[in-house]
Parts: sequence; structure tokens; C-alpha cells
Amino acid sequence: MVVCHCNMVNDRTIYKLANTAGRALTVSDVTNHCGAGGGCGGCVDTIVEVLQARPNDGARQH
Repeated sequence: MVVCHCNMVNDRTIYKLANTAGRALTVSDVTNHCGAGGGCGGCVDTIVEVLQARPNDGARQH
């Protein structure tokens, strides 16, 4: 599913980033890596949900 329409980032991109990071990610981490969350900001809650969906991993905002 497309998470960020401003930068056309899908959930798979965020899952892949989270799986390779080796640590819990913040929304800022995702924005710095792929741009999601850096446009209008309408996807920030969805980014948090995607990050929280990962087992044994949480999401922190900024």
C-alpha cells in the first residue's frame, strides 16, 4: 500500500528499512532515508502504524 503519496513510498519500503536498521526507527529516520513524512505530513500516523506492526520493534515520533 502507498503510505506517502507526496514521495510515493509504500509500506514495503518502510518494512525493508526497519528490517535492515537493527534498531527501533523514528519517523525522522524514515523521512531521512526515503522522504516519507517530509511532505505534507499526512502519512506520519501511518508510518508509525507500519513501524509498530513489526514484531519486537516500536516506533517513536521525532
